[in-house]
Amino acid sequence: MVTGAVGAATGWAADVFYLVVPESVPTPGDVPLDRVADRYTGAPPDCAHIYARVETPAGLVAERYPATGDPAGPPPGGRWSEQCRWSAGSEDTITITWDQYDSAEGRTGAERAKERYEEFYRRGTTSRVSDLDFVEEALWERAGDQCVLRGRDGNLNLFVAVDRPTLPADRCESVAEETGQQFMAAVKAW
Repeated sequence: MVTGAVGAATGWAADVFYLVVPESVPTPGDVPLDRVADRYTGAPPDCAHIYARVETPAGLVAERYPATGDPAGPPPGGRWSEQCRWSAGSEDTITITWDQYDSAEGRTGAERAKERYEEFYRRGTTSRVSDLDFVEEALWERAGDQCVLRGRDGNLNLFVAVDRPTLPADRCESVAEETGQQFMAAVKAW
């Protein structure tokens, strides 16, 4: 387990408190991240693959984004990144972004993914969850009509944002979870 000051706060007093009172950073599993082999290798799936395998709520249409990774080889720094989005009008959207970190610069992909993943933890506003069966660890954040699920599975980080003012508030997290689960199944089948 890694210990350190984690989180972003508002106001200087909260920032000082978080530096003085460090919070434990949990890492699932029994194997240290510096010994974890890359689970996901090669070019990750593109949006065409994801759109064909992820069902979203009725009324949302897939948008086209250019691929950001090069199928011929890893990008500089060994970080592949893609984003897919479904929308209905200008307000209702579901966005999935994923970053795949290859082992590079003397560090494993899992170490690099974990470091980036922890940057999104906000003490007091983000909740950690460990009971999702499609990622090793996850963070939930809710703001207004939007809920955000961030997950990490080995060397892959997942981001699912559901921004649907027309969706009942109690369905936001379940839609994000269902979308994330379908996405991870599509990646694992790639």
